[in-house]
Amino acid sequence: RTGAKWDVHNLKSYLLTTAGVEVVNRLFGDIEEIVIHSLFAVQKVMINDKHCFEMYGYDVLIDVDFKPWLLEVNASPSLTANTVADYEMKYGLLDDLLTLLDFEKYLAGNELQVGGFDLLYKDGFRYSPPEGSVFTSYLGAYNNRLSQLEKLAKTRAWELRNTSKSTGGFFGDQEEVVRSQPSRRPEDIRNASDPSGARTVRPYPATSAGKN
Repeated sequence: RTGAKWDVHNLKSYLLTTAGVEVVNRLFGDIEEIVIHSLFAVQKVMINDKHCFEMYGYDVLIDVDFKPWLLEVNASPSLTANTVADYEMKYGLLDDLLTLLDFEKYLAGNELQVGGFDLLYKDGFRYSPPEGSVFTSYLGAYNNRLSQLEKLAKTRAWELRNTSKSTGGFFGDQEEVVRSQPSRRPEDIRNASDPSGARTVRPYPATSAGKN
C-alpha cells in the first residue's frame, strides 16, 4: 500500500546493485539530457517574468534496457503526499524552492548547489561532477540538504560581512552588497558550500539540442 514510491536516491541505490555503475551513469546522464533538451525546445515560449515562477515535474519511463523515455512534463506537479517519506521529500522540495527564489536577496546568484537542487546548465556551460568521479550525475546522489544549506548560509553571511566592511556599506543592505561583488566567468564560479568548487564545466551550446 505504501511501498510503491521511491525517491530517486533509493532508485539509484537499487539499480547500482542490480545493473551496475556503468548502466546507472548512462541512465541518469540520459535523464539529465532529457531535462535540458526539453527546456531548450520550449525556452522561447516559457514564461519569463520576475513576478512569478514555474516548477516543472518530469514523468520519465525506464524500459527494460534502462533507456529513459519522457512521458510528459507537468507545469503543476502534484504535491500531495500519502506516506511519511513522500511528505518529507516534497516538504524539502518546497523548502529548497523558496530558498532558491531568494526573496531576501541573500544568495549571490552563482551557487552551484542550493539544498537538493544542483546546477546542470547555465549560459552555454554544462555542469557535472568532477573528472574521475565514480558517478557522472548528481541526480539521485546522497545529499544532506540541511547541512549544505547551513554551510551556504554561514559562508554567505561571512562574504556579505567582509564585503560590507571593504565597501563601507551597511550590512543590512544585502542587495547592494551582493551587487558590489565582481562578476565571474562560469568556469571561475565556486560553490559557496564547497571551497574547492569541484565541478566539471564544459561548453554546451543550445544549438546542439537539435542534433541526434
